[in-house]
Amino acid sequence: MFPFHELGRVLTTGVYDPAPMQIDFHSSPRSTLGIEVELELVDAETRELRSAASGVLADLGAGQPDGSHPKVKHELLESTLELITGICETVGEARADLEATLAEVAPAAEARGLRLLCSGTHPFSDWATQEITANPRYLRLVDEVQWPARRLAIFGIHTHVGVRSPEKAITIANALSAYLPHFLALSASSPYWMGKDTGLASSRSTVFEALPTAGLPQQFSVWAEFEEFMTTLIPARAISSIREVGWDIRPHPDFATVELRISNRMPTMSEIATVAALSQCLVE
Repeated sequence: MFPFHELGRVLTTGVYDPAPMQIDFHSSPRSTLGIEVELELVDAETRELRSAASGVLADLGAGQPDGSHPKVKHELLESTLELITGICETVGEARADLEATLAEVAPAAEARGLRLLCSGTHPFSDWATQEITANPRYLRLVDEVQWPARRLAIFGIHTHVGVRSPEKAITIANALSAYLPHFLALSASSPYWMGKDTGLASSRSTVFEALPTAGLPQQFSVWAEFEEFMTTLIPARAISSIREVGWDIRPHPDFATVELRISNRMPTMSEIATVAALSQCLVE
């Protein structure tokens, strides 16, 4: 029987080649933990989002060997900073890692008249006024997807938990899909969108799932099916790399993790640590 998800390759190349590309999965010996936190940059006076990430990152990168801070990165919008941890063994270690980075970021932001805001969406700033980061990857995304990508003034938490093998990553991701509502309920912090009460506890998830490669994850029974699916999407030009698949939960081959992406940004470090702990415990 012809697999329907191979149609993209047939239409693109005119040839049906069932051999998928090999996607290396870099094994993690145990359930290590990594956390990514997206922060809003707001004006200290108006509390509006301000496109100032490049300036703050330049300040933080001063004195670094390559001119960039190893744990603070750009995101799609210039009004966003992403904090990342290293590979941690425990939640306590990951929390301390984030707190150390935040202790550097906060004064750098304040020196530029900015404050850091922690929520799934900004309550009143207009997404249409936000500047896109001048990174080829982000510019290509906006050019290809247009309005659904342009309005991604949303902020979340991603937790990575290490697993030993690609087959385990598939099995665990499938099982964790049942817990996505729990993570969303625990982290919901985006009832407002452009000054309006949406009636939703998490408008962030509704905004994000408008992307063609976001939302609920595809289910696979074995790693080979994941490889085959990605082999189809790339030649069909639905994506240019695996990184562009933004499912609420996904295997991450480079990090050897299962990545949970459903959670809204939450206002306290204790809440972030709680979601990270739940992620690690469920994978374990």
